[in-house]
Amino acid sequence: MALAGDISTDRPTVAASAHTVGQQVLQIETGLQQELGSNAGTTIPTLIRLGVSESFELRVDSSMLQLTKGELDFGGLGAGAKFTMAESQAVTLGLMAGATIPLAHQDANPYALLLADIAGGLWANVGWTGEGNLDYAVGYGLPLSGNMTPFVETAGGLDLNGQVWGGSVQGGAVWTRDHLEWDVYLQTNLDGFDHHTVAAGLAYRFGSHE
Repeated sequence: MALAGDISTDRPTVAASAHTVGQQVLQIETGLQQELGSNAGTTIPTLIRLGVSESFELRVDSSMLQLTKGELDFGGLGAGAKFTMAESQAVTLGLMAGATIPLAHQDANPYALLLADIAGGLWANVGWTGEGNLDYAVGYGLPLSGNMTPFVETAGGLDLNGQVWGGSVQGGAVWTRDHLEWDVYLQTNLDGFDHHTVAAGLAYRFGSHE
């Protein structure tokens, strides 16, 4: 989520911001995520972002530990990169690509996304995943006093093999202060409303590109 201030993160929204962290910046974004309903379980999603230049960053993401039905497992691991292609007062465009790393139970699924941050608190992503899906995410955040930004977002995808749409809607709030961000959100799926997610997280940035 692109916010005013020193820190801009890719959590808690489904979409990624078109902005990168900046040169010589290390940013860690993590949290605790509880799945409810079908496929109930607990995960610790973690993203590490390293700014190589002002417009290019390297990324490593993982769901870390997963606790599902009393069984503890190590989550998946992925690597990627993000590039800010163009930036103006009206819109910032970016491109993000990467793949999950084939470890244990997961395949090497590539992905590529076009990212857009639009003036007025809007953002959108659209792209392709290696599982054969065309994915999208669209959201809106409204900055308030006290460095708080509530947001709403919808996201989903089209299964290109079966031509089936799936999606979710979520809402939450983000608080920022200097190099630190806190967030909370609630998400539910739009296909039967039988799967829900409650999460809280934080992000911290080491270094500054100012």
